[in-house]
Amino acid sequence: MIAYQNWRPTVPANCPPGYAKLMTACWHQDPEQRPTIPQVLRSLQKLYVAEKQRLTAEHQLTAAGAEGAAGAEGQAAAAAAAETPV
Repeated sequence: MIAYQNWRPTVPANCPPGYAKLMTACWHQDPEQRPTIPQVLRSLQKLYVAEKQRLTAEHQLTAAGAEGAAGAEGQAAAAAAAETPV
């Protein structure tokens, strides 16, 4: 029934663009224009690899930032200790 009414679900606002594009491609009105299962699998694999790379880079930046902050705090504490009379 839904197929005959051309109804499609709404793509969630927080859906990553790559996944939204793949979803809507799978919903194409013309079945011949929809991606094949091997094409869907390749797209999902590419999206997975890209997301994994993004998360790895984000993690590395976070770790580098934490190390930098810890180093700066340690330097500030050492400077304060050096200035404090005993």
